[in-house]
Amino acid sequence: MVSYKEIERAIEAKAPLDLQEDWDNSGWQVRLKTDFNRILLALEIRSDVIEEAVNKKCDLIITHHPLIFGALKQVVGLEGIDFSANDEIDNNNITSNMLIDLIQEGISVYSIHTPFDKCNDGNNDFLGAMLGLDRIRLAESGEGYVRVGDFIEPIGLSEIMDRAALQLGVQKKFFRYAGDEDVKIKRVCWVSGAGAEFMVSAILENCDLYVTGDLKYHDAQKAHELGINVLDLGHYATENIFRRAMSSILMDAGIYDNAAVILSDVDINPFAL
Repeated sequence: MVSYKEIERAIEAKAPLDLQEDWDNSGWQVRLKTDFNRILLALEIRSDVIEEAVNKKCDLIITHHPLIFGALKQVVGLEGIDFSANDEIDNNNITSNMLIDLIQEGISVYSIHTPFDKCNDGNNDFLGAMLGLDRIRLAESGEGYVRVGDFIEPIGLSEIMDRAALQLGVQKKFFRYAGDEDVKIKRVCWVSGAGAEFMVSAILENCDLYVTGDLKYHDAQKAHELGINVLDLGHYATENIFRRAMSSILMDAGIYDNAAVILSDVDINPFAL
């Protein structure tokens, strides 16, 4: 059994909450008790993740994406929606529904979002290591998110994509690329999740490739005009690694000694094709 204070210390020693953005909501989302026996690690809360936690008898879920994002003024679950009266449904209803389920099942939630993207050994460092990059370091640009690394020898785009698919457990059909397909890649910079806003770092850091997720049409056009090669591995693929990265941190902090820690095996990638 571990206390909520032990959870806080283990995570926040590595990813302090004062690293989070003003718009973020890292920290306790739901805390129903002070001590926990079984912990589930997941990218985010979804109805099937809650079901998994129930089936595995977990009383705490630690996620990357916060469950509560923005102001939640009332809790109206899906059963409180009157479809015949054309009640509007928004994300707050989905959040409310999950909150109701969590509370009814006695499951607490702690989320660590932007601090875990910025911190040492967080998502971005972990992603670079999985792709086989060497000399991983913080970029001078990119507000603490962007990392830079080098391959020992230049490799082709297809090899990077094969490696990413294998290491991240995602099929290549979910990847998208904009740029020179014949490029030989030595230096890479990257941001897990949605990092299109930091794409110019590829120029500032003299990189051959920029890797992120959630690129839009106009982002790809911008990359073309700037001469940047961009590989979109997807939001899910570049952040589902959270489970493994957090597992390592909890293990080093001794949490595994006093509580069961389980990595979620629910595939929450919302895209099927």
